[in-house]
Amino acid sequence: MLIAAAFALVFGGFKGRAFVCCAVLIVLVVDDGVANPLKHFTNRPRPYQAMAGVRIVQLQETQPRFLALIPPAVVSWSTLPPKTRDDRSFPSGHVTNNFALAAVLAWFYRRRGWLYFIIATLVAWSRVYKGDHYPSDVVSSAVIGAGVAVILMMVLDFLWRNYGARFLPTLHSAHPTLLCE
Repeated sequence: MLIAAAFALVFGGFKGRAFVCCAVLIVLVVDDGVANPLKHFTNRPRPYQAMAGVRIVQLQETQPRFLALIPPAVVSWSTLPPKTRDDRSFPSGHVTNNFALAAVLAWFYRRRGWLYFIIATLVAWSRVYKGDHYPSDVVSSAVIGAGVAVILMMVLDFLWRNYGARFLPTLHSAHPTLLCE
């Protein structure tokens, strides 16, 4: 993702730079301003913490981390729930962040941007498959992530249209909206 962001910043023109700035801002707001406070507010245990017999899939520890896809995963079953919980289930940070990014990609890149919803859906499925989240967690997280992203994109576009000329008049005259065609 860092390579794609760097590519968009260097070769993407105004649209690529605006996309990267909006995506970073929105994912930060969705993660730190929405998902994490909701996790602490709801305090819902993960499936393997709440009941016995839940499949837990763990990738082996490797460096760099993406090489963990090569060796086979370790599959185990949860036992009696632990007395203390150190992690929360709702909402899924992975899912809220990926669906927020998918919404921003769709906002900027229309048809091609919508393809990232496939990846975001696979991430959501993996969270349930791994035993970290309930299906209701990931569905709700997808709605929260995409919904907050769309609202924030409308706010950012409004701010750029109405106040961009004050701070960056030359750039704003060339690009009066964040959605340049």
